[in-house]
Amino acid sequence: MKDAGDQSQSTQEASEDEEDFMSDKYIIEAAKVDRIGVRDGDKSSRNEGYTEQRRRKLNDDYDRGKILPRAQREREARQKGLAKNLFGEFDEEEETASTSNKRKDKAMRTMLAMGFKPGEALEPAIPTSKPLIDPLNIDERWLDPRNKRSGIGIAPRVQSATAAISKDIDRAIDHEKNASSNIEEDFRIRNRAAQEGRHNEALLVTARKTCQELDSLPPYSMTYSPLWINPEALKKSKHDLPVHKDEEKQSSSLPGDDDPIEQQDEEKQVAVKRADDARRFCFLPSKARLQITLSHLKRAHHYCLYCGHRYASEEELDSLCPGEDEEDH
Repeated sequence: MKDAGDQSQSTQEASEDEEDFMSDKYIIEAAKVDRIGVRDGDKSSRNEGYTEQRRRKLNDDYDRGKILPRAQREREARQKGLAKNLFGEFDEEEETASTSNKRKDKAMRTMLAMGFKPGEALEPAIPTSKPLIDPLNIDERWLDPRNKRSGIGIAPRVQSATAAISKDIDRAIDHEKNASSNIEEDFRIRNRAAQEGRHNEALLVTARKTCQELDSLPPYSMTYSPLWINPEALKKSKHDLPVHKDEEKQSSSLPGDDDPIEQQDEEKQVAVKRADDARRFCFLPSKARLQITLSHLKRAHHYCLYCGHRYASEEELDSLCPGEDEEDH
């Protein structure tokens, strides 16, 4: 009876030591395991169904077994090699490696003993006041059959003929390039000037006609003006300059008893002056002739060719006209 009582007492104590399944102890332990031993991927997999987990696993296996193209593998290996700092790795190994591993870096140790520093050359930096700009000429002493068996320094050093010819060729090429560029620039300038001249001549046709009409009206009532002359029409005709009817009459008449000599001399001087002004006007370029004609129209008649309007006064012209050039309009 005593043994049965002891057994029942031990069973009761064991049941008291065991935690109830409804206790918070199991929840706390499960949270610890989830926080420490479970990865994020496993957490996400809990919320996934079997189909999603299977598909994700198949995709991971496919990515691991996929063979990248050769060009991509070479590019990745090249980038990895360029990003690798050998000197930095050597410094890290120098701090942590053992004596057996240090023996493997004998070449690096030798270079450091010679004064090598990462990022610098082995030889000392020699300051030069006049650094070389052109490369050294090729040594062609050994091209001569007589110097094939000669030692170093025995064959006389001669100037490279090939190098001299090459320099002459380069100089000639540069000269031709400069000449061709100048020719192209001159061609563009000539074309631009020719186009501008044709445009000015077209404007001169309208300006000349308008000038002749306005000059013929009162109060001027002019019968002749050098601005009316068309040089292009003179080139096509055989006459040098147009002769006014008054000048023609003066050239055909002779000094008589009715006309005094002084009056005829004065008229002759006026005719010579007109012819000289006309000749000088015709020799001007089209741009200058257009500028003179437009200035006369604005000054004498308050007329702007680009506006196509005759203003009442000079003040109205200055206030309403946009400007002097065609671009201003």
